[in-house]
Amino acid sequence: MVVAYYSTHTPPAEIERLTSYNFSCFTQLIACAHIEDLLPASKEWHLYDEYQSSPTVPIPPPRPESSYAKMPIPPPCSNIPVWAHARDVRYTLAVEVLPTTADDQKYDPGMAKVRVVTSLKEPAPWLPGAIVRTYHYGNGSIPPEKDGELVSGKRFIVFPVGNDERHDIVTKDSPIKLERCGVLEDTPEIRRELEKGFAQNDTLKP
Repeated sequence: MVVAYYSTHTPPAEIERLTSYNFSCFTQLIACAHIEDLLPASKEWHLYDEYQSSPTVPIPPPRPESSYAKMPIPPPCSNIPVWAHARDVRYTLAVEVLPTTADDQKYDPGMAKVRVVTSLKEPAPWLPGAIVRTYHYGNGSIPPEKDGELVSGKRFIVFPVGNDERHDIVTKDSPIKLERCGVLEDTPEIRRELEKGFAQNDTLKP
């Protein structure tokens, strides 16, 4: 597997080059054997030896466990433009946060309960009117930022974790799992920025 990250200032032509896959790998008689066959742009990265599957660059020794406690805190979510979020996420929902009881949070104090108002991007499994358990997910010991808290009685835009890796299929009965920067206030300004990102979204549906 290879993951390519690029800046929000990356020229469109470069983004297209970095995401131009050779999908004939899936249909040709002899399947592709290397990442660079599927993603030609990765040839210059020298990820793998020509005839072996081992990395060409030696794997560094594992860090002592104590060093993980000193890992830098990620940059503020406010440093990521709203339109960039909207362009890259799979689902975007407008939700209303409902009150929770002690029983609701008995096993998960960080859980919130929301009513789905509408889906703003592609159709999501959670239908309008559905009441769904919601929590932050996949951030280890890094808590959500203060601005990322779901406050009862308010409306928010949320970016649920989708089933992009296909190992955790999302259905209408699934809880909404949020990344660290997955919550925004539902304001006219935010919605205008969302529309800018939706307009840039890659329409390729492999």
